[in-house]
Amino acid sequence: MVSIEILSLPTVPSPVNGTSNPCNVSDEATPSPHVATTCPPNAVDGSTLSLDIAQSEGADELTTTGSPSTVISANKPTAMDVDDTGVSSTTEAEPKPKKNDNRPTLADTLKGPEELRKDKAAKKTQWKVEMPKPLAADLHAIDKLFEDGRPRWEVLSAHLTAAKPFALPIAKFSVVLETGQVLVRTPPAQILQSFVRDHGNLIIAELFEAGEICHLSKLPGDNLRLLVTEEEVCQKLTHEKVTFLDNQYSLREFDILGSRFFLDIFGIGPELSTMNVASALHRLGCDVLYENFREAVASKRLAMSTWRVYFRSASCPGQPIVGGKVCEQICIEGRYYLARGKASPLPVDRLRMGQRSPHCLLLPVKNP
Repeated sequence: MVSIEILSLPTVPSPVNGTSNPCNVSDEATPSPHVATTCPPNAVDGSTLSLDIAQSEGADELTTTGSPSTVISANKPTAMDVDDTGVSSTTEAEPKPKKNDNRPTLADTLKGPEELRKDKAAKKTQWKVEMPKPLAADLHAIDKLFEDGRPRWEVLSAHLTAAKPFALPIAKFSVVLETGQVLVRTPPAQILQSFVRDHGNLIIAELFEAGEICHLSKLPGDNLRLLVTEEEVCQKLTHEKVTFLDNQYSLREFDILGSRFFLDIFGIGPELSTMNVASALHRLGCDVLYENFREAVASKRLAMSTWRVYFRSASCPGQPIVGGKVCEQICIEGRYYLARGKASPLPVDRLRMGQRSPHCLLLPVKNP
């Protein structure tokens, strides 16, 4: 038996009848069968209460001795002791968080080298330089044409076009890539592969996707040439930088006359008016587009004696052709001047002074 003395117990007025209840027990609460309440209605402040706590095997009881005395069961809390309206009787166990294990499994480890080999094979195929091969079905179809008899060209050309994996568009405009003689001994396949893979230029990448760059070739002696589909593409590529074969090169400024045919006449001096020569070519039937001296310093107005005339056409017109080839000599007022057309080979035998060539063009020039 444990005895607890309470010196003072506060008085709480009852909300029903306005009386004071020193035990702070609501009048509306239903008394428990285990609780015996003996509280006088008019308990004075300062009265001494004694609480006896008796423990037993069946139930624990809290007993007040003295005046007043209250026996309260320890098993069930009263309304003044505990407000358990928001307390749950049972507590659910929280699930344990799952551990994130990012370590690769054995299957991932074994799959890694296989995926790496596939990636390398795909990249190697993407930049591989070779002749595109036709499908077996297309080749058999062409064989069948010849087995049935020699086909007409219209039929054969349609099958030949269909057998190609891709068709190149027609490209007439050229842009020069200034590489010098660095790539003279470099194989064309190596140049093409590195240019497509390592160029590092956004404009060229867009032109590749649009199919506007169609051809890459080595010029005689030095430099490379790009063939594109439109003149506007040439202007886009002016002074652009291109990286391949561990070096960076620049694209030359677009030559607006580069696609036109020209004729060079050597030894033209100040005694002969170039406008009169151009007039004679015009009367001959040539469409003259532009004429000027080939080498000149514009700031000093000084030029060499090689005169160049451009025509509207991309190839040589019919008038300057003599004996089945472009004229290699022009006779003006009884004087012979050497001439050479665009992309014409050098003459095998050099003509002596005053010697007439079998491919000489007689050009009547009218002086003012």
